Amino acid sequence: MFTIHEQPSNIADLNQRISELTSEIFSALSPRQESLVFPRGHCFIPNEIHQGKFYIVREGFLCFQLSDHTLLFFEKGDVIGWGDSLPTACKIVTDCDVVVDEFSKVDFLSHISNDVELSAKWAQFIDINHSLLFSFIAEKYRDEFAADPKTKHFRAGDVIIHEKEAAAEVFTLLHGTADVFVDDVQVGEVLSGEIFGAMAAAINTPRSATVKARTDCLVAVVEKDDFLNLVRTHPKTILKMFEDMSRVVISQNEKLAAKG
Repeated sequence: MFTIHEQPSNIADLNQRISELTSEIFSALSPRQESLVFPRGHCFIPNEIHQGKFYIVREGFLCFQLSDHTLLFFEKGDVIGWGDSLPTACKIVTDCDVVVDEFSKVDFLSHISNDVELSAKWAQFIDINHSLLFSFIAEKYRDEFAADPKTKHFRAGDVIIHEKEAAAEVFTLLHGTADVFVDDVQVGEVLSGEIFGAMAAAINTPRSATVKARTDCLVAVVEKDDFLNLVRTHPKTILKMFEDMSRVVISQNEKLAAKG
């Protein structure tokens, strides 16, 4: 799981441990149904729907929301739908088709009930998973839902940003790859995890380039004013923005030099 908001430095370590535990716990357990597809727009409430089942994500991303505010994203390898002890206002929604494996809770609990080591690992998994979820929830409440991102799904070939248009939003590419064009000439690319469209929004100028989805893309979108507030309150966002801009500029220069 991940979020585009500022997060404690130990989150990466906890996510790594969650990934390790998932592999260790489920390696010997067969899913009840493989490659089940949640279509774009699918929504379920963990505490009320899909009781008796849970899922492991195989492809795609799901948005975890509290009171319609996106807190984080589940990704490949994450366990979803266990649902214990979550706030009643939580729901999980898809912005693109998501592929999961379905497991039976009864079969799973039977699988680990006589294995002390697996039971201990599952208890650790639940503790870490809940710690991550509630730390994200607490952080979001602390910021009073500032800079709440929306997500948009773009098909390959769709234009995400149009050159010379007004800059009203800032984007983070959550999944996929996009190409950068100036005057219809490709000059660079945007990679998964990178912020783009920030400079024009920050200095209130028209877009200097067109960004087009090379593959299917999932993008987080923040309104310009919310992004500027986020930069003021979360300085690490500035460093991330400049790192991404530097890579794009270097890529543009290399492509232009090659064309020359």
